Amino acid sequence: MRASINSSLIIDKIYPSVFWSAFLAVFFLSTGVRAQVMPQINWVEGPDTIVVGDELAEIYIDENYLFARKADAQKLMKAIGNTSSGKEIGLIYPKSEAGWFILFEYDDVGYVKDDDKDSIDSDAILDSITAGTEAANTQRRARGHSALNVIGWYEEPFYDEQTNNLVWAILGEEEDSKEQIVNYNTRILGRGGYVAVTLVSPPELLDETMEEIDYVLSNFEYIEGERYFDFTSGDKIAKYGLAALIAGGAGAAVAKFGLFAFLAKFLAKMGKAAVAVVAGIAAAIGGALKAIFGKKEN
Repeated sequence: MRASINSSLIIDKIYPSVFWSAFLAVFFLSTGVRAQVMPQINWVEGPDTIVVGDELAEIYIDENYLFARKADAQKLMKAIGNTSSGKEIGLIYPKSEAGWFILFEYDDVGYVKDDDKDSIDSDAILDSITAGTEAANTQRRARGHSALNVIGWYEEPFYDEQTNNLVWAILGEEEDSKEQIVNYNTRILGRGGYVAVTLVSPPELLDETMEEIDYVLSNFEYIEGERYFDFTSGDKIAKYGLAALIAGGAGAAVAKFGLFAFLAKFLAKMGKAAVAVVAGIAAAIGGALKAIFGKKEN
């Protein structure tokens, strides 16, 4: 379904953050995407423990991952055709060629009660998500991107009372290319709000990457005092419960494009010319790395 570019040909094992920043920069220049959307990303390489939000939580990433902080996560979202919520606090991308990423957003709505955990109306929630995505399509088209349509549930909402995590997955389709994408959503409830974790992946990759995703999320934790069970009388209470949280809270939930869906769309349009562009990307990045690292051969 998705186009594959063998990034191992442009050795990214020594300084992967340099590689990915260079790849994205040269890719957007080569494809003629407007200069104002070309992202310059300051990747944080694993292994590292990263504080996200305003002393809100920590997440550990090992040597297989890269992390983009708030401002860079917003740049990436806009570059691949998504609207930025302004609530992004980070993004994880694998150093492998896997076609998925994980977006982290935080909403300080207050303590979300789970009293309605047994009365979630999946059909009504899906209608709300569909409406929110249609509204966002207006902005997508205005920026020259294709629309994204909601097909239905990939996995219906489920609330884990032990972890206070709310999980569901939406199946969407890119309007022009008919490429499908899954938004696998987790809401990690905290004392003052929730962290929205969205895995964006092609459907065929979701099953095989779920174990890896579970590992990544197992390394996320609120800082002491910000956890769900740290709630005390007098804390701010959210104006809605779990059902409204799935549907987007005070706003409307919006399905998101994936990085490789965006890349695949470009390759499909370019046809044979894309081979030359990809070769140009490889040469440009190779030259940049050679200039940076001197006589080192990769």
